[in-house]
Amino acid sequence: MAAPENSKIRWRSVCIGKITVIVCTILTILTQKCSALPDFPSVTYEMMYSAGLDAYSNQKWSDCMKFMSRAIEDYHFYTETLAECRRLCTKANKFNTQKPVDMQLAIFGNYVYKSNCIRKCKMTKFKTRPDNYSAEVDEAFENLKPYDYYQLCAFKIQLYQHAAAAAYTFLLSNKDNEAMQKNIHYYRSLPQVKDEFFVNLEEKPYQT
Repeated sequence: MAAPENSKIRWRSVCIGKITVIVCTILTILTQKCSALPDFPSVTYEMMYSAGLDAYSNQKWSDCMKFMSRAIEDYHFYTETLAECRRLCTKANKFNTQKPVDMQLAIFGNYVYKSNCIRKCKMTKFKTRPDNYSAEVDEAFENLKPYDYYQLCAFKIQLYQHAAAAAYTFLLSNKDNEAMQKNIHYYRSLPQVKDEFFVNLEEKPYQT
């Protein structure tokens, strides 16, 4: 199987400040069945993704899977909550734009009002969560790169059902990725891998 491309992102490049506290918090997350962000708002998908990359580099396959899974979960929580804030605040029009004389002032006033609305919503939802993320990491999540690492780490410890599902999910959004095409072909050749293992992990319940 072809390994995912090496990433230059490392845990130490993201973890700044109270490293010991954050590491202990992440280890706590790995032992609990909880959504990462609501319970540990200071630990983000970027941090867990970087920790997953370190686990991958150190061949700690089980930890790699756990970190990547938590990172994906937290990324969904963050992006969906942010989208909810924007939807709620888009509906808010404090100033009347029906009067032509005041049109420009009203438009500017509504822009400021909505910006403040989103900021307050984020503060309420995210509390102490950091709000700046690496463009490289965000691009990795948009391209479903965590699933690439997840499938390889799962394969290393013979968790073929997890590996097949993650590989299939990644390939759906990266159809021209030859390495993953070969991985899927390999998984299908394994006698213990069933057709029903190939599911889209990004698919929402209402889409099924």
